[in-house]
Amino acid sequence: MFGRLRVASVLLIAACVAAAAEPTAKVYKGHLVIAPEAEVFRPCGSNEPLWLDYTKAVRASLFGRYIELRKKPYAETFVVLRGIPGPQLDCGYCEHFKGSFKVLEAIEQRASGPAECK
Repeated sequence: MFGRLRVASVLLIAACVAAAAEPTAKVYKGHLVIAPEAEVFRPCGSNEPLWLDYTKAVRASLFGRYIELRKKPYAETFVVLRGIPGPQLDCGYCEHFKGSFKVLEAIEQRASGPAECK
């Protein structure tokens, strides 16, 4: 019995340590471009675009609204996203970007203006 209790305790502690090591999602504002070879988010205050890492459902929502809002190809839209910045990904075009952004939720998306990040 004590052996099972010990194993259960070790597993519980390992799960808690793993959960504590995971980054916490935050809300970020910035600019979004979705095009054939660029699916990027540039957070306000940064010059470094991050490759988007998102589910098909989140992409469909963001891309549909992006098409409605943009005035020309590669135009930026302003977004408020909840997510986690991450490492460079290994996938074709995304290898040209130093980092990624895991989108967990799209909170807001609108046409981009010059003062959106202020």
